[in-house]
Amino acid sequence: MKLKQITNQRGVALLTALMIMVMLLILGFTALNITDIELAIASNEKIKAKAFYASEAGIQRALANLITEYQDDDGWDNTLDPDGDNPLFSDETIGDSTYTVRVIDNDDGDGDTSSDSDDTVIIQATGSMLQSTQNIEAEITTVTESAIVYAVFGNSSITVKNSGSVRSYNSSETASPSSTDSDGDGWYDGETGEADIGSNGEVTLNNKATIGGDIYLGADDADTTASLYDYGADASGTDSYNEDGTLVGIETDAVVSDELFTSGGTVDIAMDSAGEAGELVVANKKTVTLGVEGTTTNYYFSSISLGNSSTLTILGTVNIYMTGDIVTKESSAITTATGLPSDLSIYSSYDGDITLKHGSDFVGTLYAPYADITINNSGDFYGSITGNNVEIKNSGEFWYDTALKESAEPTFSSLKIVSWEQY
Repeated sequence: MKLKQITNQRGVALLTALMIMVMLLILGFTALNITDIELAIASNEKIKAKAFYASEAGIQRALANLITEYQDDDGWDNTLDPDGDNPLFSDETIGDSTYTVRVIDNDDGDGDTSSDSDDTVIIQATGSMLQSTQNIEAEITTVTESAIVYAVFGNSSITVKNSGSVRSYNSSETASPSSTDSDGDGWYDGETGEADIGSNGEVTLNNKATIGGDIYLGADDADTTASLYDYGADASGTDSYNEDGTLVGIETDAVVSDELFTSGGTVDIAMDSAGEAGELVVANKKTVTLGVEGTTTNYYFSSISLGNSSTLTILGTVNIYMTGDIVTKESSAITTATGLPSDLSIYSSYDGDITLKHGSDFVGTLYAPYADITINNSGDFYGSITGNNVEIKNSGEFWYDTALKESAEPTFSSLKIVSWEQY
């Protein structure tokens, strides 16, 4: 039987179109499914991120809380949660997330999880949002730091006028600084080049002013960076210069002013006694001695006044806590028997003027972060100054003793996160 060949192709186009439509529908459904999956993943990631940020917020809030709690006599013991039933914060809301924080004792080797013995604890924070939870664990400890990190610090301003100088030496290596440059290298004999100055407001350096170190520029409460006005000064610290040689200073957020006056701190507590104390007056051409050799003695005064050519001499180690001003008249001196600035620390909460008049000398640390401090013409200062506005006038010579950074006092304690992990 002979087969008949079909040559009619009507309907093929319709079949092809249907096949293409089916393929497009499959591709469309696949694309929609992928989009839904990606949206779900993105949503889950957003939820996880919010839960993580909530746990981070818990860590930071706990850190701030422990700074306050550490001022208590029992340290952090009242915040510890060894059994998990006394969280520091529980289900605290932040936006549409929550966090719970507990503080536990680290393994400090004493076998007692309800009491801290090494000033180190662990913060555990759990942040939650919907079905997501994120956990962070941070170990924090107290770090003791020297409060004397600058030769001169003026929270609002520092002014060094014509021919005024700020230099540095180390009293543990050089008994007294020299104004002689024996080898002609541009440094005085025994000068260490660490006479750094810092301000959160402005630094003004007039003609021929000398800074034997670097210039640090912080920021004020509005986060405005401090300004540097240079009218022909010379700073020996190389980090304060641009490549073209212009003096610009070092911008930093670490410039601070009144750590020692933190509420509840040792200096703040001592000031309570100073508020009830009387005035120390040294008459013209007289000498008064404070302290006992070989011991540390604390004194409390409302103010200190030295007459012309008078002297206040320090024996042993002396801390003076004050609420008022210091007045030193012409050719007077506040000095230590050993010549070491570390033997005398004066802390004042005064917010007025403190003036060292013409030819007055000072040996020690002057920590008065709210006061306006002036070193007048030809006055010599050995030690360190912290004030609000600090002015070193014409020919005033300031020598920073770098040994103060290694001395036991004055110091302040701060909290540092030493390790951090997500678990």
